[in-house]
Amino acid sequence: DIKRGTRTVLEYLNEIKNVSDQLAVIGHPVSDKDKVQQALSGLGTNFDIFCTTLEVLPVLPSFEDLKAKLFQHEASRVQRQNLIPSSSYN
Repeated sequence: DIKRGTRTVLEYLNEIKNVSDQLAVIGHPVSDKDKVQQALSGLGTNFDIFCTTLEVLPVLPSFEDLKAKLFQHEASRVQRQNLIPSSSYN
């Protein structure tokens, strides 16, 4: 299992893509659906609601669509964190 850990979403998704490409080279291709499921399962708790929302859809997005959605989600999350007032302003 590949886990995101402290890496950025881009680094995490690139690792999934690289491992998938390496497996394809040795004759074990990874389906787009499997890449999406791996990505969702290894994101971590910061993405629980995001993952649950996608997992209940009748059809999972493609890996490329997931990548775009994750970049958007991560950017929104970072923006929200930057808007939270610091206790040093009290």
